[in-house]
Amino acid sequence: DSNYFLIYAGNNPKRVNVDYPSSQFNHVILSVPLSSDTLWLENTSTYTPFNYLGSFPQGRKGLFVSPDRSKIISTPNWDESSNEIRNTFRSELTSENISSELTSTFIGTFYERWAGMNKYYSVSEKKESVENYLTQYSGEHENTTVIIPERDQPKAVIKATINLDHSLRKIGNMY
Repeated sequence: DSNYFLIYAGNNPKRVNVDYPSSQFNHVILSVPLSSDTLWLENTSTYTPFNYLGSFPQGRKGLFVSPDRSKIISTPNWDESSNEIRNTFRSELTSENISSELTSTFIGTFYERWAGMNKYYSVSEKKESVENYLTQYSGEHENTTVIIPERDQPKAVIKATINLDHSLRKIGNMY
């Protein structure tokens, strides 16, 4: 069985007044109670993964609508591990160059930014966003790819090769 879950969604959550019955919600998501957990299904998003409750309704009170007994409950709240950027560098040093393979993995709100960009931005706007992200790493970058899994997991990945030409200097027998 599934149930409607009425919630106030958006960037500025409103406090639910549980003592005053009124229309306090602007969005509906689907709730599927399980024996030890609940599945949350965002039916209006065309790119949100299964059972991923995005940043705009997380940690908020809403009305769980049930034929037997409707009640006010809260959606799950994210912890720190739910919002991450993980960067991995694999580097190769030569006598004059550092070449690094960068893999940036975005989770949570960071994922949402890239997934939304992938869905709604033009090709040139996507390229500009990736270029802007990569400017924090000195050097020239190439072989850039953005990977956003199709509706299976809430993460986005950017891979790029970053070259730092003439960035090493020999001192004695060492670089």
